[in-house]
Amino acid sequence: MAIATGDLGNLSLCVDRVLKQVFLLDLWKRDVKVIRSTLRSWVMNQVDHPEATSGLLPLMTTTTVSHLSSRSLLILRNLFATVGLFQVSGLVDDAYVHSLESEISANPKREFVTEAIFRRAVGGNLSSAIELMAMVESSNFSSKVKSRLPALRIFLLGLPRSGALKERRRPQEGMDSEVSGKPDSDPVLLLGPGRLSSAKIKNPSLRQAHLLGPGNDPNNYPPTALLYMRRHTYTRMISSGRFSGSDSWVGRAILDEPHSQKVAITAQTLSYISPGFKSIGSNFNPLVGPLAALDLLAKGAEIVHVDGIDFYLSRVAYRPEALRDLASGSKLDRDNQGEKQFLDGSNGRGSFERCKILAGHCVIENILISKFLLETKRLSVEENLRKVLELDSLEVHFRLDELYGVDRK
Repeated sequence: MAIATGDLGNLSLCVDRVLKQVFLLDLWKRDVKVIRSTLRSWVMNQVDHPEATSGLLPLMTTTTVSHLSSRSLLILRNLFATVGLFQVSGLVDDAYVHSLESEISANPKREFVTEAIFRRAVGGNLSSAIELMAMVESSNFSSKVKSRLPALRIFLLGLPRSGALKERRRPQEGMDSEVSGKPDSDPVLLLGPGRLSSAKIKNPSLRQAHLLGPGNDPNNYPPTALLYMRRHTYTRMISSGRFSGSDSWVGRAILDEPHSQKVAITAQTLSYISPGFKSIGSNFNPLVGPLAALDLLAKGAEIVHVDGIDFYLSRVAYRPEALRDLASGSKLDRDNQGEKQFLDGSNGRGSFERCKILAGHCVIENILISKFLLETKRLSVEENLRKVLELDSLEVHFRLDELYGVDRK
């Protein structure tokens, strides 16, 4: 899918601005020229994806990036993903982890120390992560850093069987017991928008939780199901006038963050995922799937069975009834036909740029969260997600390139 000419100029400007920001921090001028030249050629469709990738990969695998700060590397990681160069972005992520460790080892009292705690834990060094967290808890850090610790502690040291992590707003009466059913005993089936392979979906006694995107009708889900969604998804549902804020489904809605005060809703009926869970990684914005799993476990679910989630690493990302609408004004994709409807997820109702979205979500960190939860025996996944979790970082980013990067979808 070619990017419209008007968008090419904006993308080229974005590249220049980001590289200028990195250059002002600590990137060598020579390297800026190489990266800028290659990226400009790629976003202007002057070179193909393999040529752009091969031109940048050597630069990322040499000592060239070893002197960059973790902050600069985060900027570059997101930039490369935004323009669909996921393999390059993956190598930059590896360099970011390396740089992060060096910086925290030299000076643990950094504002981003919680990123190092998270990466140590999901990287297989849990004891070191716990030691670093204990140091932060006993030292004089900013309130911003301290505010991230309760969620990290729950993530690292075992999710309790009763809700120990307070929500910003309390849910309606009985919501905690609704989540766990019978405390300390009931599992929950968490269902995403992808293909379903679990026979558990047919078990009427198993409590369900669903991930909803824009345009999904909340009234189409089981009357006892919990409905996890982004704040903007909920806001659009209410603002569109298609759904009433007084409907029974609102009491089962769980948002990733507090709602906009501009939307007329009955606030006391809403529940929220703890805001702490959104900040356990590298200042990224986790997908709702891992957030929902964490939230369910923290609220008391004995085990969470996951199906219909693969972090967009399959050819068919959405099953027909879970296709999403886009905000009015989104550009239309006239080629959005057949199987591509499911890959795009819009069913001809608009197109969204997956590269840009995934750059903000950092797929590899979502996978690391899921792997970590799987090792605690509190998470059960079906075959589609299990295959994804078996991929290494290179395989994940190669597949992202294959699905989205080559065409900058």
